[in-house]
Amino acid sequence: MERLNVICLGSLGCGKTSIITHMRDKRFGASKATMGVDYAMFQVGNVGVRCWDASGDPKFRRVTSVFVKDVDAVLYVYDVTSEDSLTEAEEWFYELKESHPTKIHVFVGNKCDLTDRYTTVPKILKEYPETMYFRVSAKSLSALTSLFRAVVNVAPPRREERRTQCCIIL
Repeated sequence: MERLNVICLGSLGCGKTSIITHMRDKRFGASKATMGVDYAMFQVGNVGVRCWDASGDPKFRRVTSVFVKDVDAVLYVYDVTSEDSLTEAEEWFYELKESHPTKIHVFVGNKCDLTDRYTTVPKILKEYPETMYFRVSAKSLSALTSLFRAVVNVAPPRREERRTQCCIIL
């Protein structure tokens, strides 16, 4: 089976866990803040997606950076109602785009169901037009499947690695 490794980065409360929970459980529900890094697995077509959910707490930022080297795509999630959330997503992007230019970089504006309180579109999209951008709502389930289908479609396929167990007898 093909697989894809993705990490979601962004500020506290921007909806990373809600996006991942919907994709895994096909439902929206209350969630607690992620401590460190968590992950979930789900299918998009015939591709198994491993999605890492990184805490938005700044004290875990260094730990989160370690996971980025092993993923195929980075989703910079921000709350469309918060300029601070957008700024933090842009900071992550600038930090990682230089050191990981071959990864798929995607901006994800979450909470688009709150249409009366939109922030601006990320300025980065003008500087880096190859960067994908989606507006989604984990609450109303808007555009989430399209987001992950698009990422799967542009990612180079990887075959699932089978590990064999062995032992050494002394």
